[in-house]
Amino acid sequence: MKFDLPGPEPGLVIVDDSKELLSVYEKYFKAAGLRIAAKFSNVEDTLTYFGTHGEAADDLVVLLDHRMGDVNALDIARRLKEKSQRRRIILTVTEGSIRFKIDERLFDDIIFKPFTISELIASIEKTASPIRLKGSRIFSKPEEIDNLLKQIISDCTEKLCSVRNPALIRNGAHLRGHISTYASALAKGLKVFLVTEINQENLIYCKQLMMNRGVQLRHLDGVTPNFVVWDEKHVAETVEKSSEAHPLGQLLYSNLESDVSRNQYLFEYFWKRARPADARIRELEGSPDLDKIRVISGYDDLLKIRLEMVREAQSSLDICALSGVVSKAMIPSAFQDHADAVARGVRVRYLFEIKSNEDVESARKLLNAGIEVRHLQNSVTVFGVSEKASIWMVTVKGAGINDETKGMYSMHSDYVEEYRSIFEVLWNSGVPARKMIMEFEENQKNDFSTSRLQKF
Repeated sequence: MKFDLPGPEPGLVIVDDSKELLSVYEKYFKAAGLRIAAKFSNVEDTLTYFGTHGEAADDLVVLLDHRMGDVNALDIARRLKEKSQRRRIILTVTEGSIRFKIDERLFDDIIFKPFTISELIASIEKTASPIRLKGSRIFSKPEEIDNLLKQIISDCTEKLCSVRNPALIRNGAHLRGHISTYASALAKGLKVFLVTEINQENLIYCKQLMMNRGVQLRHLDGVTPNFVVWDEKHVAETVEKSSEAHPLGQLLYSNLESDVSRNQYLFEYFWKRARPADARIRELEGSPDLDKIRVISGYDDLLKIRLEMVREAQSSLDICALSGVVSKAMIPSAFQDHADAVARGVRVRYLFEIKSNEDVESARKLLNAGIEVRHLQNSVTVFGVSEKASIWMVTVKGAGINDETKGMYSMHSDYVEEYRSIFEVLWNSGVPARKMIMEFEENQKNDFSTSRLQKF
């Protein structure tokens, strides 16, 4: 059993009027590695315990039986949460025996007896999530911040609104920086809005965010705050810059309505006063010292450049594509170029959505050639990156096979590092191709069997 929670494992307070069951719970929960903070068989001792420990008990999870003698579990939950809304309560119910309406505002989760240790741990992990607690909290450890951001993105379905200090646009381009958060949000389908000051130092990163990632970006002179609002229900603010002790800085997270609405208002204030990024970029690109990127028109020319990257790659080559594109692009000569790259020790990885017979066949051919392949659900981006060059499509129509397709190519080290970071984020969220192929074939068998039965 393993917890995947920020900070230490939460302590568990068991409340059940059966002393025998309390002993059984304690024995098996401890054997499973759960930390038992306290156990009670009556309401008075439970309330006294939480009254005595105050805020120190707010990090505990209460496992509360729905039958506590003559006292209703709803009354107990209300009295516990009167003192602190942060208190987390899991209601245990004997299935079919409950006779009162459950108030979901009082209980963070409900599990039915008899439950397994795995079910209990899953409930605790869900309940102990920081985004489920009303309030604010500072996160300092990188693993805590990673977990927090993953949970927020998982909980959101609409948009991410961000205001960033211009220096952080460049500093956040590494694998665990804020740009990786944008990539994860966009991969899930969220709209991403960003206000920052675009300058010569962060121009490359701003262009990449717009052209390849689809971030809606605006420029505002002198902008200094650093905060993000997700779906108007979560907000995170950078309260301390990165340092040796805190490589990702410190984040102040809050889901309080007052904090969220204030920051959402600030974002909309900045967004209305900011101007389109395109105009600012045109101003800056008047500088003769700026490293230019090469614009390529037409799918055929883009394919030629990509194959040159394959032939010139020395250590790594990563390709993110769309469903159907790989099969059309992997002509015999192109396939041989990839096989030759693997033979000379290049690590080649492909990431695309496997959802058709063509995709399955392409994945098989790549795997047989020693190329690593993963499936990316709803893949909407096309780019390639080696250790020294990057290429990405700006417009893609009809699976990218047409003369209207445009792309960008650059050997600038900043572009290369940025695309390597984006690919790692997407790769880590992908599913091994062999697993997807097996599922695809199994689904086809089931569909075939169903169609035959229907004929009869």
